[in-house]
Amino acid sequence: MPRRSAHPAHGWGLPASWVTLIVLGLSIYPNKDVDGIEVFCGAGELTAACTRHGMNFHGIDKFTCDPVLHDVLSEVGLKHLVFMMCRCKPGALIWIGMPCSSFVFVGRSNSGRYCWLPSGDEEREYTQLHNKLATVSYYLALLAFHLGLVYVIEQPITSCFFELLEVVRILTLTGATRITLHMAAYGGSSRKTMCLWGTAPWLHALQRGLAFAPQAVAQLVTRKTSLTGHTNVIGQRKALKDSGAYTSSFGDMVASEQAGCVEPA
Repeated sequence: MPRRSAHPAHGWGLPASWVTLIVLGLSIYPNKDVDGIEVFCGAGELTAACTRHGMNFHGIDKFTCDPVLHDVLSEVGLKHLVFMMCRCKPGALIWIGMPCSSFVFVGRSNSGRYCWLPSGDEEREYTQLHNKLATVSYYLALLAFHLGLVYVIEQPITSCFFELLEVVRILTLTGATRITLHMAAYGGSSRKTMCLWGTAPWLHALQRGLAFAPQAVAQLVTRKTSLTGHTNVIGQRKALKDSGAYTSSFGDMVASEQAGCVEPA
């Protein structure tokens, strides 16, 4: 006879190492005090906006916050993040802005990714690193679902992250929906067409087309065609870096929509 799991988390489809942390975290933090978490927060504009709206919101990023505590690929960092999620109130938002550089069109030559091979060339260390980040990201979405939280995963429109089989499975299992929007419509310096998948009930309220955008926006890539007809796509480094941050207008929109969705502790 198979042994019955001692805790529901054993049936959530998460790695055993995660389940151990979840069971421990839920026992340590029975009282919920966190309204949301922005994972891979970068400049933290969304976190700042939610804080301005009175929410207890936390940003997680090893490069802009804490290089040790926020390293989600380390035991210490993963424990911190899972425990933080265990502190979240019902309906709290988990926003996952996973690093996209190896998944987007202009970066695929470095990772060996194609639409028919989204996992890429797994012999390359660069690809391995980003695949690990992808794994953490979709497990976070699954954990959010089982904890009664909502999640949003953001990627540029050319990213093949959402083509990964495990991502497709989790998006389907959790009933996620999809929208596209242009950051230029929220005052961004470039068009930056984004794809958002998630379970937040207000997700479609974010959708805005270029009709909202100013006429002049920066170009993120340039295309050069050789005499033989071959076209090279070259990313504009500064424009790409600047486009990675959300605008305050976008942050305020997310915060205002989420503010009424979190249940009292």
